Amino acid sequence: MGVMERLLKRRCSPLEIDGEKIYCRCLTIAEASKYKNLPEASRYAYAIGKALCNDDGSPVFEQGRDEGDEPFLQRMERQLGDVGQDVLMELMEHISKLTSVPSRETLQKN
Repeated sequence: MGVMERLLKRRCSPLEIDGEKIYCRCLTIAEASKYKNLPEASRYAYAIGKALCNDDGSPVFEQGRDEGDEPFLQRMERQLGDVGQDVLMELMEHISKLTSVPSRETLQKN
């Protein structure tokens, strides 16, 4: 396996919610850029839709090549519509932690 294949391989991190393990990955640089440009109310659906993983590390939700960002967002909002806000908050906190890059100063301290 080449370097790029290893870099692009999805790595998932477990989060326990009510005794169940849920897996998420961090957003890619491209996904994080799109996330920042979305309206505040739509960000959670995009981030969770992109970051949620199955137990084997594969994405729970795939965005098809011909599915634009807006239809993907609408689909994610429908899919997540019945999930409690407490669960969505836990997922978003976990994804944010995974996606945030520490500052250079923090890295140098450690």
